[in-house]
Order: sequence, then C-alpha cells, then structure tokens
Amino acid sequence: MFQKQIKIAKLVCECWAKKIFFQLISIDSVEKVHLDILSNSVVIFSKKDLSIATIKKEVFGLQIYEMT
Repeated sequence: MFQKQIKIAKLVCECWAKKIFFQLISIDSVEKVHLDILSNSVVIFSKKDLSIATIKKEVFGLQIYEMT
C-alpha cells in the first residue's frame, strides 16, 4: 500500500498535466504517477514519506495540496 498521495489538480490544460507528469516520473522517491487527462490533474503515489517540498521543487509555482 502507498504511504503518501499528493494531487496536483486543476492544471491549465492537458499539455501542462503531461509536462508535470513527465517531470514527476523522474523523481526517485515517486513510485507511481497517475495522469488524469479529463480533469487535467496528476496524482503522485509513494511508499516512502514523500514531502510536498520535494514535489514543489520539481514543479515550482503550482498549487499543491495533500490528499487525506
């Protein structure tokens, strides 16, 4: 089971969602990334305790919140 889930939602367009998706799959601590084209969002799954700061560093300038 994944320990951490972070969602980047309401991206401007599909191209931004894809761009963020490809940036996130390169992070070592990220186990899985789900790209939702219909809602222009990306969900990040990690088995480790992934920090939001790590994600923000990779995708600077986006509004990121933690799913509970």
